[in-house]
Amino acid sequence: MLPVLYTTVALTSSNQILAFSYSLQHSVDLEIGETLGSYVRYLWVGPISSISEHDLSYASSAWPVTIIHQILRRCPSLRALAIVNLAQHLLYRLEGIIPASVQSIHLGPVHGHLDLPKLRCEKQLQTITSMDTYLSDWEVHQIVTAPHVKCFRRFYSNPARISFAFDQLPCVKEAKSLERLEILCCADTVEVATLALREHASEYSGRADERIWLVATSSCFSTRADGIRALYHDWINELGKLVSESEEPINIGDRSMMLETVSAPLEKVRNLPLQDI
Repeated sequence: MLPVLYTTVALTSSNQILAFSYSLQHSVDLEIGETLGSYVRYLWVGPISSISEHDLSYASSAWPVTIIHQILRRCPSLRALAIVNLAQHLLYRLEGIIPASVQSIHLGPVHGHLDLPKLRCEKQLQTITSMDTYLSDWEVHQIVTAPHVKCFRRFYSNPARISFAFDQLPCVKEAKSLERLEILCCADTVEVATLALREHASEYSGRADERIWLVATSSCFSTRADGIRALYHDWINELGKLVSESEEPINIGDRSMMLETVSAPLEKVRNLPLQDI
């Protein structure tokens, strides 16, 4: 039972981070002599909502960065990692300890620079999801031209800043290994997000590339916009892709919570439906 329980872990408060670190440090599966950290495949660190109460607000002193460092060191088989709401100036303290096994990373909002050559997981890392973060042209270029990155995803909790992602689309032409770049836009409804993507895409038809995809989704939960919750649901969706590649058990909770989206390649943006699915 223990392997299934510890496969997927979400640490949404400083107390949970401290308690989980203690468990990893002092617990062993007596049947096979493995530490609990060896079972962890999918790890979320940070709040799962922008509006619910939590102590891990952006740049909060409650963030136990040293403890998170210890947790990452004790999870040698981690495949997907999400670090949410961590102040951008603190990311450098964790990037060097991210396990070499990590294939997918979710970061944001307003995360720090991810220096790919410094990552132990550089050769395994296939998917990077960046939420609500301004990236310089050279940062985008470094990501999309990285030899092992297959998918780069720009996640926006509202349409206000998606133009930044469109402005940097020329970088994709130099990418040789990249298979997909997504601009994912959230709004109150899928229809509103779709209209925003269409409006911006019409100005960039000359930069169309079959690898560029536009994705529209809703960030409205119980009538309230919640960008971080939308990112959390997106993370759950992405875990499904990793799990389909293996036969390992996973406890990802209620699949009915997964995001509803519509998507289309940039070159066929007119095909994006204007009704919610």
